[in-house]
Amino acid sequence: MKIKKAALISLLIVFTSGCLHKTSDEETNQYVNWRNGFEDVEIFREATATGLREAVRDCVLRGNCWIEKENWLEVGMTNEVRKYELAPDMGDASIASEIAYEGEKSVKIVSYEVPPGYRELIVAVAHYVRRQSSVKEGVYEVGAWFYVPEDRDPLVIVGMEYHPSWIIQYFAYAAIDARDGSVLVPNPKGWTKVGQVEFEYNKWFEVWVTFDITGSKERFSIGYKSSSEEKTFEGDVWVGYYNPHYKGHKAFNFYAGLVSFDNRGEQEVYLDDFYARRIESRE
Repeated sequence: MKIKKAALISLLIVFTSGCLHKTSDEETNQYVNWRNGFEDVEIFREATATGLREAVRDCVLRGNCWIEKENWLEVGMTNEVRKYELAPDMGDASIASEIAYEGEKSVKIVSYEVPPGYRELIVAVAHYVRRQSSVKEGVYEVGAWFYVPEDRDPLVIVGMEYHPSWIIQYFAYAAIDARDGSVLVPNPKGWTKVGQVEFEYNKWFEVWVTFDITGSKERFSIGYKSSSEEKTFEGDVWVGYYNPHYKGHKAFNFYAGLVSFDNRGEQEVYLDDFYARRIESRE
């Protein structure tokens, strides 16, 4: 599936303090191995076009990769032709102590109503990798634990983007529809169903994707784990072309959050133990 794509989360699509980034300087120069449990997080930094340009420039040109240490929140919307734009005022994230998968805290992610003229609203915590020595081929996994209150029905989403150049980009995203338990992957016109789970409200469940970027990059695997079942599925990688935001550098973007639609109103989800890592190298 191929489509031109305008900005970075891209999807849509949607992100700590030093002690929560489980990497050493040596590891950072070798591979991605990152985790955020949110226990020491206080606030999130909104992703804006200006802020991201500054952060990327500092990392790529000056070696100051503070972008990889921040707690990012990316909020964006897609219109009827799936063009994506950042919209930081349309969602929010805060640290919650009332519900947590591990420890005492999680992230509460909320989206507001989708405005007229738009189809989807994506709110996600993000981890951006711009240190060039870390963006290399291998098998990568990104995942998180989610909790959806019974009066909400978002898509919960997790995924990664691989930008080897500004010419071509690869998007591996998976979503679980809280309304009916459908397992979905995005396509140029909407969503493709690739499986089904027994979704339960008010209970924690894990979603993760595994993407081998050493080969054809056409397919990726999806994992789902709850208190009652564990399943795996496969989805097609979404391929994009010609994104000038990535001229002059390679990049990884990792996301976990929610997607709302123009007919579902405001949404809410809790998230914990967000991670991204390289699990295998074929160099």
